[in-house]
Amino acid sequence: MKPWSVPYPKFGAGDGLARVTAIAGRLGHDLTKFGAQAAVIVGSNGKGSTASMCASLLEQAGGPVGLFTSPHLIDLNERFRIDGEDISDAELGRHWSAVTKAARTEGLSDKLGGFEFLFLIAADWFAARGCAFTVWEAGLGGRLDPVRLIAARQLALTSLDLEHTALLGDTLEAIAREKIAAAPKGARLFFGESPLRACIEAQARAQGVQAACVAPAPDAPFAGAHQRINAALACALARAIAPLEDAQIKAGLAAARWPGRLEQLQADPLVIIDVGHTPGGVAAARAG
Repeated sequence: MKPWSVPYPKFGAGDGLARVTAIAGRLGHDLTKFGAQAAVIVGSNGKGSTASMCASLLEQAGGPVGLFTSPHLIDLNERFRIDGEDISDAELGRHWSAVTKAARTEGLSDKLGGFEFLFLIAADWFAARGCAFTVWEAGLGGRLDPVRLIAARQLALTSLDLEHTALLGDTLEAIAREKIAAAPKGARLFFGESPLRACIEAQARAQGVQAACVAPAPDAPFAGAHQRINAALACALARAIAPLEDAQIKAGLAAARWPGRLEQLQADPLVIIDVGHTPGGVAAARAG
């Protein structure tokens, strides 16, 4: 794979939702058209695992399934997948150029953020390939995150932790509110049992969102007890978007792959890697 280097800073200048909408419009996309058949995942830990399982489940329903995640382990291409396959360098180059040109035409090149740029590439690619379903992992938060523009009808909130407090707030309640704000009125938000349940349900009510608490799944395709709730969230999302039989759920979970999450590299001596980087993520890895 080509060593891609994003030519924009991590964060853009101020609120980026208007400029992302403008650039998407220049590309010919109404981002809300993804919403009815899309899943958006917000939270602090477990977003990527939940997103990958959800995409694998939706593949059982037929039709191309687009998956946008971050960060990547090795190649930037990993962030963009359709039916489990990373975007090729050739396709990434085409959509990279298209988004760059659209941003320049709109006069927004000096304001665009790196995550916004990659989000737009994903939207452009998924639309070009006619994806029947799309799954989007939020970057930071939700209120100002580009995934909010998808207007997804089905969202999941994974576990919460104190992270990026300068942007999201210095309490778990504040962080929860920021992330739930990605959900549009009338959407459904799935979450696992949490000490923050009352806060989550109150924020959902305030936004006109239906909150649904799910129990952990009996098992999960990835190691760690914490993955059982991620699997439950993925199943809830996928079933809400597409009519899936129990056999399809079983097959979809079995086919899911997501490297670097309590992944065993060798048995003797035992070597396990995990990418958890927040206190809660590290604790879950140690417990798993």
